[in-house]
Amino acid sequence: MPRPLSDRIRAARAATVEQLTESIVLTVTLDSKLFHFNVAFASDISKDEREIVWRLLNGNMRDMSKNSSLGWLPIKKKKELFHSQSRFIIVRDDAADIVAFTMFRFDVEDDGDVLYCYEVQVAGESRGFGLGKQLMDFLASIGKKWRMECLMLTVLKVNKGAIRFYKSYGLQVDEYSPDDPDCDYEILSLPFSETDSGS
Repeated sequence: MPRPLSDRIRAARAATVEQLTESIVLTVTLDSKLFHFNVAFASDISKDEREIVWRLLNGNMRDMSKNSSLGWLPIKKKKELFHSQSRFIIVRDDAADIVAFTMFRFDVEDDGDVLYCYEVQVAGESRGFGLGKQLMDFLASIGKKWRMECLMLTVLKVNKGAIRFYKSYGLQVDEYSPDDPDCDYEILSLPFSETDSGS
């Protein structure tokens, strides 16, 4: 039986958009280009914006995922993406076009309180500016602020570029990642120390 939710998970899940926004910077210049960041709940995202977010995810991940053990089931994936517990950091360029996003939740994994990163997606024309790293920085900041034990994510082994990126950021294979060499994905994590808390 799953353990009862901890006070810190309850507090993190109850955090408002304004409270989560305290851990990010709203406007960032990367390689001389200005980007705008905002935190949103799934319920805050308009129908048109949902379609843009979905197209970005679908375009980046469909072909890579459909032949994996995780599969690619659009209806199930959309339900996961826009779940009531999903939190987003959305990135727009100066034309207000959505060019990247991350989706995360405050989850319990193997009895630990974690910030689980479900997606980090960047549009092709906006790659190379450091948006992925900036989004990871914001996720880490939020995770530390709300006293999560670590940042965690799942990555397909075939996605070599993502694995290199995540490991260069400091994530390592988690102790609960499947150790079966035939498993086509792995779980990575980045622990937060007690002194990391922003509170």
